[in-house]
Amino acid sequence: MTETHNATPVEYYTQASLQRQLLADGAAAVVSAASISSIITVTDRSVVEKVSTRSPLLKIMAKNFAGIFTRPRSFFSTRALYIVCTMYTLTYFTANSSETLIDNFTDTNRALTGTYVSSAVFVVNTPLGVWKDVRFAQVFGARPETVQGTGAKVVASCVKAPRKMPMSVTSAFLARDFITVFGSFFLAPYVSKAVPDSLVQSAHAKASVAQLIVPGLTQLPSTPMHLLALDLYSRPKSDGVLDRLNATRRNYFSITLMRAARLVPAFGVGIILNSDLRRAWRGTPPKYQQGDTEDIKFR
Repeated sequence: MTETHNATPVEYYTQASLQRQLLADGAAAVVSAASISSIITVTDRSVVEKVSTRSPLLKIMAKNFAGIFTRPRSFFSTRALYIVCTMYTLTYFTANSSETLIDNFTDTNRALTGTYVSSAVFVVNTPLGVWKDVRFAQVFGARPETVQGTGAKVVASCVKAPRKMPMSVTSAFLARDFITVFGSFFLAPYVSKAVPDSLVQSAHAKASVAQLIVPGLTQLPSTPMHLLALDLYSRPKSDGVLDRLNATRRNYFSITLMRAARLVPAFGVGIILNSDLRRAWRGTPPKYQQGDTEDIKFR
């Protein structure tokens, strides 16, 4: 006589819905990344050009933003845009899918789930972020080089930054990404609990407020690391530590504001949109509509 095994609610949910959940995770990641890639591409390009050319930041940004509308075909076919879109698609999908797999196959509590998810995101986002920034520095960055012209005339020209990436640049980018990802994916949920009810009352609204504020605040300590990395990459030779510090100090205020504003779409709007789309597209299987969902964690 064959023994019949009746699947438990959690087993049924896992077996029947895992593929649909992962598909929803991927779709939410793609749509969220595509929605923010244009503005991220423009701001990141502007920061690199500001550091390497020392031109006014607002002037550079106005030119690059205008390119979206005056040369849309050229802008939307650039490799830089696809690099950014790829990076954020994989980052969001890593966060979504790792949480889905943890929720389906483990009994990990919410706090540990957040730690595991942020760790997975850091492992994926960090090399992608370094890859993106190096590519942007190679394409949009330049370093001044003085050359001797005819007679006694000295002419300043710009050449592409060196392609080889020193370990010092990698270390600075790693420190920057650790601060940003740690704040955006790990600290934000705890900060949301501290948001007063007088400001917003629902848990979802508090999470959204925290996700918009915390990533921007992380730029106060992380921007020096970003500027140092770009300076090391664009100027492999300098006049010493003080020269590096002066270059960082000169650009700190404007680039900090720019990177804080940049993270609103990247780790604020993007994460909120990703979370909302994921929740809407995952749904709840019919078997669980009668309230038998206490063992299933939704976010």
